[in-house]
Amino acid sequence: MTGWRRSLAGDHWTLHRGPLRPVGAIEQPDLDRLTEIGPVRVPGNLQLQLDLPDPWLDVPEVTTVNDFEWLYSMSFATPIEASEPASSPFLVFDGADYFCDVWLNGRHLGGHEGMFADRDAAHDGGI
Repeated sequence: MTGWRRSLAGDHWTLHRGPLRPVGAIEQPDLDRLTEIGPVRVPGNLQLQLDLPDPWLDVPEVTTVNDFEWLYSMSFATPIEASEPASSPFLVFDGADYFCDVWLNGRHLGGHEGMFADRDAAHDGGI
């Protein structure tokens, strides 16, 4: 079995803001119904990406960040190796702060909880 790894780190991401979803919901959010904030680099710190003056202060500008769900989206070309029947692709996250769910082409790949821990998402359903 062959495989390829795709690091998702970089500045090719777009940040979106939306309403909080119910705990445990795994349906992919509809990006067309969310507010696009703009381009960001991943991994990164949401409060710094939003240009908050001091992300560690307990002020409304910082604490209201938790009243929304923040989604990062990106697109990438499928490598030729990923289309091989015996391919075993891995998407590599260099860090997630603090919770995340991962979708690829509408399919929920899983979730993660933890501060900036490496995370690989195996995808066995074709790219």
